[in-house]
Amino acid sequence: MTSIGSWKRSWLDRFGGTCSAACAIHCALSALVPSFVMGTSFSIVFGHEFEWLLILVALVFVILAACSGFYIHRSYVIVTLFMICGLGLLLSLVIETTQSSNLGLILSIGSSLGLICIHIINARMSQVKKLLD
Repeated sequence: MTSIGSWKRSWLDRFGGTCSAACAIHCALSALVPSFVMGTSFSIVFGHEFEWLLILVALVFVILAACSGFYIHRSYVIVTLFMICGLGLLLSLVIETTQSSNLGLILSIGSSLGLICIHIINARMSQVKKLLD
């Protein structure tokens, strides 16, 4: 494995984890400060269109990191966990748009935190596998 290839894989997990953290922070803030934001120019950041954009970006990194990690460590468990958390993000947005309950918020924060952990595990497993080879 070249150092450029390993840097790209590490970058995927780092950026994917950062995107997941941003998503979790966004979800928490959108629940805590809705009345403050609605009257300001920040209201576009807390709209459903921005949430769809965040989730689509996160899903792109989920797919790329899962495929890249699987190529190295061949762990179906990591790929499955990536997909479960990615689907959790999609389901959370569907729930938030159709219901007014907090279930969508809880699911989105939980899925985002899960993705952060899985990106870290994926990066560590890839590093260990490269060291053993």
